[in-house]
Amino acid sequence: MEQMAKQKGIDPAIMRIEVRTLQPEGSTSAVSKTREVTIADLRAEAAPLAALSRHCKGCSANFLKQPFGCFGAIGYPLPAAAEEWLMERLQLANEFGGWSFLQAITDLHYTGELPQKIRQSGAYERKEPVTKTMSRGLFSKKTVDSNQLLHAIVAVGGSLQPSHCMMVLIWLGVVAFDGRVPKAHSDVELVSRLHKLGAEERRTRTSIQIELSPQWQIAGVQNLLRGMYTAWVEGVPLMVDA
Repeated sequence: MEQMAKQKGIDPAIMRIEVRTLQPEGSTSAVSKTREVTIADLRAEAAPLAALSRHCKGCSANFLKQPFGCFGAIGYPLPAAAEEWLMERLQLANEFGGWSFLQAITDLHYTGELPQKIRQSGAYERKEPVTKTMSRGLFSKKTVDSNQLLHAIVAVGGSLQPSHCMMVLIWLGVVAFDGRVPKAHSDVELVSRLHKLGAEERRTRTSIQIELSPQWQIAGVQNLLRGMYTAWVEGVPLMVDA
């Protein structure tokens, strides 16, 4: 919130924020009344958590490697640089990840409708989605856009199942199995084996292929992917609120 305030030229010390408290499981059916607070109020409320941060050391879910590093956030509006970075990594149709994404669009109806509504509300920096040509023929070409990719991340419910997280990472070519990133169409067997790995093998035989960007605009989305990878390794859903 401080970062967003500075971007807009607002003094964080005087900015007031509307806060809604959710139930532990994320339910909004029984929320407390919305209240206005300052950043100082939020810091004061969070202060008692400092005594518990020691439990985060060595925790396998702590993908950010910091106190309470199993939790992260991407500030709105979603930076254009982050959206462009995601689409740059999306594999093409002649690669396993791109082919798999095109199949998912057809089978799971990733229309991009909800991300487009979010975009129209001003929550994304780009006014239009990023488009990518997946394949090109003599008289035709196959194109997708970032709304469809974001649909698979922010518009499939409040939690991303481990297997779903892994498929998104495969589409983007950012996960390796025994040092090899699935790319060729013949890697379907490799991907099948990857899904069958036990917990210890997931930790020792796979890796996330992301070099964290010094640009915070991109790092937020990169950390989301790191969280998805950790959820897959641990075999637990990743809770998402968009």
